[in-house]
Amino acid sequence: MEGMKAYPHNPALNCSALQGSCREATEGFDAYGTNVRGGVMCRKGNSGCFRGCETPQALRASSPARRSSSPLASGFSSSSSLIPGAYSNLASGFCFFLGVVLFWLLFPARTMGQSVSPEQVDSLVKKVLAETRIDRERYKRVARIHRIDGVYRIPTPEEVWEHYQTVGPDSLLPYEYYVLLEMEENPAKKEALAKAAWENVTEPDGERPYALAAYELARCYLERGVTDTLLLKPYLDWYSIPDKEKIDFDGHSMGWFNDTAIVRLQMMMYCKAGNYQMADSIGTNLLLGFRHSGCLLQKLKNGNYRMRCGCEVNKEWNLVKRSESCMSWDEDRELLYTIRRFYKSEEECVDRRRYM
Repeated sequence: MEGMKAYPHNPALNCSALQGSCREATEGFDAYGTNVRGGVMCRKGNSGCFRGCETPQALRASSPARRSSSPLASGFSSSSSLIPGAYSNLASGFCFFLGVVLFWLLFPARTMGQSVSPEQVDSLVKKVLAETRIDRERYKRVARIHRIDGVYRIPTPEEVWEHYQTVGPDSLLPYEYYVLLEMEENPAKKEALAKAAWENVTEPDGERPYALAAYELARCYLERGVTDTLLLKPYLDWYSIPDKEKIDFDGHSMGWFNDTAIVRLQMMMYCKAGNYQMADSIGTNLLLGFRHSGCLLQKLKNGNYRMRCGCEVNKEWNLVKRSESCMSWDEDRELLYTIRRFYKSEEECVDRRRYM
């Protein structure tokens, strides 16, 4: 560089003559701000100013290029080649790693998400079974007229019960199954009766087994702790709203789909199986649906409005009367939130165990 004096190699070289002197030119400096002139390395400071000169031996130890090619970077250790502070960096890194390991060992999975216990699921199942009642009128079967004591009439429930005690559960008519499924109280006998009705009676579409029998059979299974996620599956339709009755082109009923009671029991089946995600999905799509829609249905004579869910509101949109459908919607929403907490807790535990 022009104007720069070349010094011979001398370990005891005094570079005080260049301290504070600045140069506008930057030719000859490498990427590390050094310049070799006659065996002397001069280090460049900010704005092209010289910060002073160092001998090659002193500069070699602090040069970034030298540090990157040290034995420590290649995986070898040598007391003569380690840079200052290497031992402290290794010690701090080891302490951090040891702290992470101890954290996962000393704090179990319940610190981040507690796994759902079988007692919690059983408690929820019992609560749902106690609060769930199916609309039996949807699944009523037409009774046949019989000649009884010289008179053609429909048999009474008591007469149907006597006939059932005589012939058993396997040779009954659809109407008799409909009556007996409500009268039978013995759990074992009711399960056998429901299974016989499920096998011998079909829905109006002629393809699915009797929905009322499947519902009663699912209740018996849940009370005994038996899990069957396929039993109620034919009565669910992902493309229909809750409590949907399908009608064919001739106006004949094809049966009901997404019955609220059946959907709730199917959710309990998945909870018993430990599949909380599927229970959450069914509840979100098939249980709530559009039953609590805010659309107006009609205007009443008193000036209020009846909403689609059955609630009444006044002109200021203040709630005047809540319908049974609306209250049932609140119960279903609370059930869905409970299952969602189960799902989230189990998901957190799975993520937690993944790193243990």
